[in-house]
Amino acid sequence: MAFGALKSFGIKDLSELWPGVDVCLMSSGTSALACAIGQLLAELPSEYPRRVALPAYGCPSLVAAALWCGATPVYYDLAEDFSPVDDGVVRVLADECAVAVHVDAFGAAVGPADHPRLIRDLAQSFAMYAPGWQPSGCLTVVSTGRAKPMSLLRGGAVLSRTTTVHPKLAAEEVVSRSEFALRAGLYALTQRAAVLGVVSSIPRLAPTATGFSPLADVRRMPPQWSGVFSAGVVAAREQFSRWRDETNDMLMLAMESGACVPQIIDPGCNQLPLWRIPVLCPSIGAAAALAADGWHLGVSRLYGRTLPGIMGFHQDTVARRWPGASDIAQRLVTLPTHGRLSARQRRQLGQLLSQWCRSGRRSAVSA
Repeated sequence: MAFGALKSFGIKDLSELWPGVDVCLMSSGTSALACAIGQLLAELPSEYPRRVALPAYGCPSLVAAALWCGATPVYYDLAEDFSPVDDGVVRVLADECAVAVHVDAFGAAVGPADHPRLIRDLAQSFAMYAPGWQPSGCLTVVSTGRAKPMSLLRGGAVLSRTTTVHPKLAAEEVVSRSEFALRAGLYALTQRAAVLGVVSSIPRLAPTATGFSPLADVRRMPPQWSGVFSAGVVAAREQFSRWRDETNDMLMLAMESGACVPQIIDPGCNQLPLWRIPVLCPSIGAAAALAADGWHLGVSRLYGRTLPGIMGFHQDTVARRWPGASDIAQRLVTLPTHGRLSARQRRQLGQLLSQWCRSGRRSAVSA
């Protein structure tokens, strides 16, 4: 995707992508989220509590964006299909928060209803490339960074139907065509199966290793990035149907192998491509064994812990306050999609899923 967009480096009118939608290009998805949170906080009276509701399972970048805005994160629990428990977003927002963030985990459309201060984070979603799509929520955040659904190696955006987004105090990122070409070449090399396998086996370099890093700066992308972004969106729209078919093929492999996938991403319900395929193993041990046996096939535990756990909450506290997210973190493994596996590798993956994910295996590996 990055190489294809390189030739479009230049100024482009983004109003053609989504009519009536304001698009503000930022240096990363985290910067875009910080921009969105900051804009909503700035619109509220100064005495309003500066708290941001976040899902209890997700990327630590969510916390980094909130902290950069001087806000305190408050976490809401998730159900097995990654939706807020008991309408958790609205409840937490009404009780104690100024802003809430909902993440469409793995690209599954399980968000709550619109709310005046709800940010929809689509960093893992292909939804914005679907025909006729329009953003929901007060503000919508997308990411085009490394390994995202539409990867331009860097960048993100804030989309709004109702207001113009102003990234206050945000300096402009410096991006040259030659730097972008170099990044694209290195990224393409690391995505080759032989190289990716070696990198994934080194803990410090593992692409799925997750820890908290504070957000150092929030920057806007230069006007020339608008051409790259526009070309990337157009290319993603052209591949949308193929990605959806490949998602459903992988979902069928997982389901036929006896794996438990959330109903919301069942091929009969889901009409979107997915970033990764979430599978809930019957036990903690089974999830660890599947990830260990299938890492060379792209199987990953992803974050491995809840967001409060990553941020230092004690395990007992996490299990008591966010039991749904805790269960997801312990039993979840994720599978690759979009044509990355050969026929032989798909058979291997199916055998591993059958071995570790059938319900009868729950007692085979203790929790």
